[in-house]
Amino acid sequence: MKPQIHPRRTPQKATPLMILTDWLDTIWNLLAHPTPDTFQQEARKAPGKFVSALIWVVAAVTVVALGTMLIYRLPFDFGTIAILWFFAPIAFLFFGFSLDVMYRKVYGAKQSLYDEFLYLVTALLVPFMLLSFLLSLVPVAGSYLGWLIWSYPIFLLVQIIRALTRLKPGQAVALTVLSILLGGTGGFCLPLFLLAMSGVMPGVF
Repeated sequence: MKPQIHPRRTPQKATPLMILTDWLDTIWNLLAHPTPDTFQQEARKAPGKFVSALIWVVAAVTVVALGTMLIYRLPFDFGTIAILWFFAPIAFLFFGFSLDVMYRKVYGAKQSLYDEFLYLVTALLVPFMLLSFLLSLVPVAGSYLGWLIWSYPIFLLVQIIRALTRLKPGQAVALTVLSILLGGTGGFCLPLFLLAMSGVMPGVF
């Protein structure tokens, strides 16, 4: 089952402005024009975006953490923010890794799509992290809206996977669900394991 994505764009020495422009264009196109052609075209921008993907994730969790502290008048807690800086990027990396490994090992694909998965997953989920936070502030129904909004990006994620891999709908759904479970588990357990091994949190394992 051979994916029909466009050839990867040849990496060039990009300036920070060019990288930011790529990200903003991709975020807009994923939300405004969610079609298979869009997903395939935007995936070509993935090479060289590893570091900037981590920056987006760290920036998003920082905004959410600081916003929560300000709105609910909580004391500033740098420890909490530092933990989020540690856990959130690993969760995203592990999720992209799970998608790529499951795709290659279960469905026999030979080409790695890790860069493409990480880039598009980050471009898709970071805006919804912020939107979910804003909706959670709505009185009474906020907590429900904050969770309900996640159904749409998960649907889009399935469509992205189908566009990049040409998997059948059921296969794409299975790959998405399993990768979310593996990514969530690994993103939580791996940092704890690393902290335990480093002696920061002795006795965890």
